[in-house]
Amino acid sequence: MKKKVVCVLLAGILTVGVTACSWSKDAVKMHEGSSSSVTASSDQAAVKESSSDESVSSVSGNSTSGSSEMAGTNSESSERTASVSEQNELNLSGDSEGSETEKLGDAFEKCVGWGGSAGSALKSAAAAVGLVEWAADNDGSEEEIADAVKTAWEKLDDEQKENFRENWRGISTNANLMFSDFASVKDVFSDSSVLDRASEAVEKHDAQQKWEVLRQKIVDVM
Repeated sequence: MKKKVVCVLLAGILTVGVTACSWSKDAVKMHEGSSSSVTASSDQAAVKESSSDESVSSVSGNSTSGSSEMAGTNSESSERTASVSEQNELNLSGDSEGSETEKLGDAFEKCVGWGGSAGSALKSAAAAVGLVEWAADNDGSEEEIADAVKTAWEKLDDEQKENFRENWRGISTNANLMFSDFASVKDVFSDSSVLDRASEAVEKHDAQQKWEVLRQKIVDVM
């Protein structure tokens, strides 16, 4: 009887032990599975966060790069515009000054290449009107007029300069008479086809004073 009781007790103890071991193993497995799941979730979260950071960094980098490129393009465009604007101003200024000097040079050329011929009176009248016209239309300072006269004079060769001096007395006289006694030169201006130009020139504001300045500057270089 005692042996049976002992056997029953041992069997019970073994059953309890086996069950406990089974529960322990299941618990360990459940713990390991839970840990693995948590670790996997953490890794996935880290990967997502890393991907998000990279995306944000990429977008930020692209935005910064785009802004820099746009700023650079705008800056270059502004510089080109400013450069073009400055160049245009210089060209306009240079063209204006060059045009006035060229016009005076053309007027000087009308004062040479003739003299002592039957038609010299008509050419002298036309040359006088050309000089008075230039003076009446020019609003430059005395210094600017002197520079223009010097430039135009230097374009003449030695023979032309000598011829200019020979013709100057008749040219200067005709120009002076345009203001003091226009009727006395009206016919010769008409024959030279410059009467209308002469009439318009003498009517311009300060035309006589401007002519006096030009006349003196021409005398100074001869």
